[in-house]
Amino acid sequence: MPLGEEGVGLDSLSRLQLSTRISEFFHIHETGAEDHLLECVTLRDLHEAILFSLRQYAGALTFRSSGSVDQPHACTHQAADLLREAICWSEIIGERGRIVSFVPAHHIYGFIWTVMLPSLTGLKVRRASEHGYYATLQGLMPGDLVIAVPELWRFIDESAHSLPEDVIGVTSGAPLSRPLARSLAGRGLVRLIDAFGSSETGGLGWREDFDAPFRALAHVSPDESSDHSQSREATCSQDRIVLSLVDGRRRTLVAPDRLVWENLRHFRPLGRRDASIIIEGHDVHPEKVRDLLLTHPEVIEAAVRPDRMTGRLKAFVVPARALYDPDELAGRLRHYLKSRLPAFAMPRSIRFGTALPRNRMGKPADW
Repeated sequence: MPLGEEGVGLDSLSRLQLSTRISEFFHIHETGAEDHLLECVTLRDLHEAILFSLRQYAGALTFRSSGSVDQPHACTHQAADLLREAICWSEIIGERGRIVSFVPAHHIYGFIWTVMLPSLTGLKVRRASEHGYYATLQGLMPGDLVIAVPELWRFIDESAHSLPEDVIGVTSGAPLSRPLARSLAGRGLVRLIDAFGSSETGGLGWREDFDAPFRALAHVSPDESSDHSQSREATCSQDRIVLSLVDGRRRTLVAPDRLVWENLRHFRPLGRRDASIIIEGHDVHPEKVRDLLLTHPEVIEAAVRPDRMTGRLKAFVVPARALYDPDELAGRLRHYLKSRLPAFAMPRSIRFGTALPRNRMGKPADW
């Protein structure tokens, strides 16, 4: 298929952006072959150019964070570390017939479970993006391993299709509620594995009991230099994790989520770290502005994040009533916030919709 207008529909700028992203993802710049990407005319050309580069260097991959809190950023991982994580998951899962994926493969969660794991185990992969969500759900077979995110597990639970015997599920990307987990078990799902991690860290732990803490993967541990006898609040602000890498190095970092370690092998996440931004020299916390919006009786859901164009805050609101005048409601919300926030923390724009924007992983998305 041609990449241009008569095929995929990419103009020259889009092709340049695509080439840049492909080069970043596969580290094609390591081989000096990135110029070949700009010479590609078809999808097959791109495929061959990527393979040409991978035959020379395939040591690392760079993923992009979801941008659920701040702007998406590059997260580089050594391929050997990703493969080691896939080995951990294969031991946890055990033998399966095939993998059925409802998630994109370019996200680190999808890549490890639907690219690395099948390359390790030889399992075939059926992707909902190719066959359609309903057709994929209808075609589930005994022994399948289903990879999805909470939003799609809800779709699976609410659909009219019954689950066959001996189907195992994996969820990640966002919290999945206990009632939904119980409902899926009642529909016949024999195991539902909650995989916890991030684009920055890779997988960190897992659980099957949604009331229990997460069990850390073998290469993950708390930073033992931290004092874990502190209060929960103090630990949250100081907790660090250590990743034992395949090459023998140890990488110490602070996870994007706040973690409290109950012991050296089990932890509980307490949500994303508070991402403050600087506006007019002041620390501003978008989550606190969102919480304030949620106290208004006409707001049922809300999201607040920085606007890349203005550097100020913007808000997205799901009104409590279906019938409303957007301009009048925005005016009432601004009046409500004005008496409770300094001027620099006020959202400069407010958009409305029936649901908060989310990406294919079910995480909060920009608007």
